[in-house]
Amino acid sequence: MTGKIHEDLKSWLFENDNRGSLVRNLAKLRVSLGPTVDRFWATDGGSAKWSNLPQSLQTRLNSMIENGSWVEVPSQIVLGAGDDYILRSPSSVSWVLENYPNLDAALKLTEEAGGLGRIKVVDIFFLG
Repeated sequence: MTGKIHEDLKSWLFENDNRGSLVRNLAKLRVSLGPTVDRFWATDGGSAKWSNLPQSLQTRLNSMIENGSWVEVPSQIVLGAGDDYILRSPSSVSWVLENYPNLDAALKLTEEAGGLGRIKVVDIFFLG
């Protein structure tokens, strides 16, 4: 399925309002594609769409939602090989990086030194 985009993501990205204008805020759009076509995360700052996320990431996201609204909005999600991911929110960073031992070790050292809050979100982050 190389070159394909999941139909749910495509529909969400190109959703139009009743006047035919795009609904998504393109200036704030962030999309993370996983190792398979059916694994993705997308947000435009106001809403989000995701599919087939690793269970531990799904559990973390569910803990950030109350009564159907975000209590804490994820600012970035990076999907990697297997069930690996990095999740950044305004108050925390969490990750599972079993396939990336060097990055996992670096993040743990940074966390121990109290420096995770200073990590800047980058527009493009590729785990490959």
